Amino acid sequence: MDKLLWMKPPTLVDVIKILFGVFGGFLLYLLRCRKPLLYGIVELIFSVIILTLTFIPQLSYLTADSSFFGSYLVRGIGLVTGLYTFVRGMDNIDKSLPPKWRKTWDLVFHGSDNHM
Repeated sequence: MDKLLWMKPPTLVDVIKILFGVFGGFLLYLLRCRKPLLYGIVELIFSVIILTLTFIPQLSYLTADSSFFGSYLVRGIGLVTGLYTFVRGMDNIDKSLPPKWRKTWDLVFHGSDNHM
């Protein structure tokens, strides 16, 4: 049976990239909790970039299969989408967190224990 090209075992570098991505998600959530206006501005900028790259047809030199830059473009969109989803997940956890974890959560992410 033929193996699919994307079904390769992860390398140590792949695992490190994923861990950095998760760490980046925590940092973005921290920014969202402590500086919501700044986070909102950054979020809007990235959403406009993603929408632009999605709906305006790109020239062949920007596609993943034809250039070095294109592969970074595709990975960048995936990275931003993954980080956004991570922050939204953290926000949903924040909204429904059990009371016994609230104080620690607020100290870590909101910088105080009286967020709510």
